[in-house]
Amino acid sequence: MIQGLSGIAPKRLADDPQTGELLWRHLVNVDDAFADVLSRMVKWRARDRYQSVQEIIDDLSPYSPQIASLKNQSRSQRSRNYNPLDRVVHNLKKTS
Repeated sequence: MIQGLSGIAPKRLADDPQTGELLWRHLVNVDDAFADVLSRMVKWRARDRYQSVQEIIDDLSPYSPQIASLKNQSRSQRSRNYNPLDRVVHNLKKTS
């Protein structure tokens, strides 16, 4: 996702020498809440990352009614649906 927004492969991004976290926010124009979600997805320590897809869905639900509706669907229903995260990325790119 970060590579798609920034155009730079994660391996080419600098990292914070104190925390080890990728330094990418200055390269993209997205709101802070969405940037926080992406940052949490790529935390250096695995225990600091999301521990379930449901946590990601919960944090992204304000961006799309399709994502919000996933909260009420079973896992098998979700897997049959078109990927709503693609819609969110598309909508974010249109607004930035």
